[in-house]
Amino acid sequence: MFSKILQFFSSGLQKYNRCLLEAPYKTKMLTTGTTYFLGDCVCQNLIEDKSAREKSMTRSLKQGAVGMFFAGPSLHIWHSNILPKLVKPFTGRLSYLVAAVVFNELIIGSYFVASLLFAFEALKKKDINAGIQNMKEKFPSAILMSIKFWTGVSILNFGFMPVHFRPVFVSCWSIVWQSYLSYVSNNRLKQPNQPNPSQKSFQKQNRPDLLKLSFEYLPLD
Repeated sequence: MFSKILQFFSSGLQKYNRCLLEAPYKTKMLTTGTTYFLGDCVCQNLIEDKSAREKSMTRSLKQGAVGMFFAGPSLHIWHSNILPKLVKPFTGRLSYLVAAVVFNELIIGSYFVASLLFAFEALKKKDINAGIQNMKEKFPSAILMSIKFWTGVSILNFGFMPVHFRPVFVSCWSIVWQSYLSYVSNNRLKQPNQPNPSQKSFQKQNRPDLLKLSFEYLPLD
């Protein structure tokens, strides 16, 4: 059973690899479009915990479109054309890896965070000024989180992945990242030292039930 599952995934990976080589733009666009769409779905269902009535398929589709028509081509050009030229002077394996990670975070990381914060809000409100304001307010905290999240992913990506697989590897991790970025873009920033009313309300209302639940499952022997 396990060998059949492994064979199935291996076959799928080979087909996907062939698509990457034969039609890199289309394959990467479909991949990033899917991951951006799924990222927002995860955000609405698990992070924002919206009810069925509150969930917005339109929002997820818009973010999927941003992933398909903006992120996919940008990642392909960056990993296939721009980054190889930037790291060409670094011949050692370690120096190449460090240079690739630094360039990736400073250039493409900043570019993506700023662009996506702008695009998500501008598309949602159909207002360019709203997108610019959203980017100004949320870029500093988002770029810091981006560095923390993507540095480890970049080390794995540039250290072990073939060039044509790198955008896809990034896109897989993007489901997690886009969930976070979607939440940041679509919600107000919490002010420092400001209590969270919903959290306090939850704790107040549910503490007795949680205590009751914990006692119900204590072993009696």
